Amino acid sequence: MDVVSAILRTSLPLVVIVSLQEEGWGRRSGGSPVRVPMFLLLLVWLSAPLAVDLGLYRWFRLGVLVFTMASLPVFFSRVKAVSVWGLGLWTGLVLWEYFTDHPVTVVSLLNSEFVARMLLIAGSVLLLLLFHHYLRLLKGSVPGLLSSLLVGGGLLVLEIVLAGEVVLELVRSDVLPPSRGLVGFSARTTRYAPLSGYLFLAVCAVMVGYVALVHRPRHAAAEPEETGPERRKRCAAARRHRRRTAAGVVVVLMVAFPLLFQDIWGGRAPRLSAAEEVALSPASGSVEIPLEEVSDGNLHRYAFLSTEGTAVRFFVINRDPSGMDPVAVLDACMLCGDAGYVQEGEDVICVACGVKMFIPTIGEPGGCNPIPIDYTVTRDMVMIGGDVLENAAVYFLQEESF
Repeated sequence: MDVVSAILRTSLPLVVIVSLQEEGWGRRSGGSPVRVPMFLLLLVWLSAPLAVDLGLYRWFRLGVLVFTMASLPVFFSRVKAVSVWGLGLWTGLVLWEYFTDHPVTVVSLLNSEFVARMLLIAGSVLLLLLFHHYLRLLKGSVPGLLSSLLVGGGLLVLEIVLAGEVVLELVRSDVLPPSRGLVGFSARTTRYAPLSGYLFLAVCAVMVGYVALVHRPRHAAAEPEETGPERRKRCAAARRHRRRTAAGVVVVLMVAFPLLFQDIWGGRAPRLSAAEEVALSPASGSVEIPLEEVSDGNLHRYAFLSTEGTAVRFFVINRDPSGMDPVAVLDACMLCGDAGYVQEGEDVICVACGVKMFIPTIGEPGGCNPIPIDYTVTRDMVMIGGDVLENAAVYFLQEESF
């Protein structure tokens, strides 16, 4: 169900924008307006791996985000198509990143997991096409001002989410210095970004409610002079209205169910283990973790209280099951903020997005990996400088006291 939720949540803004395009847009060549978004998705899926191979993916991603931010306000002008281009590129990018982190299958052979996930993907696409078709039918019954206000609110929220993504990329690229304000803004927008899917679903729900209430046929008593054909016409109009309203409710519920199921039941974040309080050693001015304490290959979480009252969480884990190769990293990442990590077997998992990291790769920068920090390994200690942990406080939002 997670793949269905990811596809629907990411694609809903694009589907709503495409569905509310003017009738003439995209049909000059006799084609469907769906073709343009499909072309954009394919373009991103072909370009992103090339950018990765060239070592330019970070700038490629930043370019897509900036272009999308600039294109969304254009939806309210005569060149609405530009907003579709921007939103299509962003949707393709997010979906490519999702399927890169969550491949359809991890084996080369055809198996039941692959078939099941492909069926879920196909069902998601069909559901989005149904959602698009219904919005196209509904559009003519809703005043342009109302639909513009609804979509405008959704696009404004999406602009804020994209702004947080842009700030994050600029910080990661060392264009902007990592400050508490910038990292906090980026972390909050990332945390609430999934709600944008519900917002665009609410746009459709309000439109359905408007049509159901405002365009409801009046059930007046039959006039004495009303003929049989006129009475049948009136009854047929009432039946069409009931069917259209019922179809709208069903479509909204069909899209909402996978999102709610994943968020309420399937997407429950695991709880972090308790962090052990640590303090600086007066002799060395560093936090000292005994090697024998972290030699078992398990994740050991610690918390250091900064001078500003921020709990700076970090963990130490031994990467070599047959020897001793400890690594110390922050319990936070540049993409998902300070949600933290949990261990599951041979993997360390990001609580916020569910991405799994192989333990021997912990300590490498980039992606959803934990943020690396400077540390020193002595004969019997892992030592982390107090200045390192003080500087790392910018990556944590919660202020705690022990």
